[in-house]
Formats: sequence, C-alpha cells, structure tokens
Amino acid sequence: MKPSARRIALVGSPGSGKTTLASELARRTGLPLHHLDDLYWHEGWTPTPKEAWRSIVVEQVRAPEWIIDGNYADTLDLRIDACDLIIFLDLPRTLCSTRILRRYLSHALGQRELLPARIRASEKPPRVGTGKLAFLRFVWSFPKAVRPELMRQLQTASAATQVRILRSQRDVRGFLADFPLSSKAGQAGAARGTQGPTAQTPT
Repeated sequence: MKPSARRIALVGSPGSGKTTLASELARRTGLPLHHLDDLYWHEGWTPTPKEAWRSIVVEQVRAPEWIIDGNYADTLDLRIDACDLIIFLDLPRTLCSTRILRRYLSHALGQRELLPARIRASEKPPRVGTGKLAFLRFVWSFPKAVRPELMRQLQTASAATQVRILRSQRDVRGFLADFPLSSKAGQAGAARGTQGPTAQTPT
C-alpha cells in the first residue's frame, strides 16, 4: 500500500464505485480530484472531439498531484504511465448492475448528483431513457468484454507503480484503512471554508 501516493488512477466497471472511492480518497489525502466524465461530456451529452480528448488528459496527468477516476481506454495508457498507484475496482457484475438501476431511478426522480458536471449544470433535464438497456448490457458483459483488455493494460505499468485490485466491499474498506485523514486534507478543507464529503463506504 502507498498512502503517500500523489498520482492515483481508478478504473472499473460502471457502478463499481469509482467516483465515490475517488471522492473519499480526495477527502482523506487533499489531492486534486478529476472525474473524466466531467471533462469528456458537454451539454446535451456531446462528447469531446477525439482529437482534443487526448490532449486534455495529457494536461491533467502532467500535474504533480491528482486523483483521476474513469476508464476511457483510449487514454488509459497516459494515466498508467504517469500514476504511482492504480486501483481497479473489480466488483461483481450483479452489484454493479444493481447500482446502475438505482442510478437510473435517481435520474428519473430528478436527482443530478451522479451526472457529469456540465450535464448537471444544464437547464435541460437529464437524459433518462436513451440507451439504458444497452448500457446495462455493457455493464453485465464488462467482465468478459472489457476486463481482459483492462488487465492487459494494467500489466504494462512500471515496477514503480502499484496496482491494487479490489474485488469486494470488504477489500474497499480495508484499502481505505490505509489512508487516514492527512494534515494536508485538513488544511485544504480549512482553506475552502467547507467540510469535505462525509466519509462513506463507496457505492
């Protein structure tokens, strides 16, 4: 374990808890947090053009400190090369699928917390119906369709980069135990004049 890690990347199936774990790590360490979905998606669910996307991620990973969550296979190599700790949330697909269904329900009820930032800030209502079934199929097929290539990419990490694979909520809780609240996190919270997110088990 590397509680002193300054560049942390998180990957895993949708619904595996990447965003929640990343937010909790940011709260405990005081490291800058970047959600790739917030950078990639624009109003109306318009994606960032492919030619610009890689340049955006290059700029993010050049920073000396960060936590970045998200898959985006076309830029994963940049994060693997730059990070000193990469976390793969390899949780069961039944759990991930259940969480996605709960997310759909929250969107239907008008809750926007889990939407990308530009979508959340838009005056337009969040897109609920488009592609729901296809996305659920993607989540269900993730272990066979995506995981093998993801594992292959993780194996390209340098010897100096620690790779942690978390396969259960118990693994996640044990992992977080190695990241006590740092003095830097306390200073960051004081500087903002607000409290960080409430500690919670990633969902």
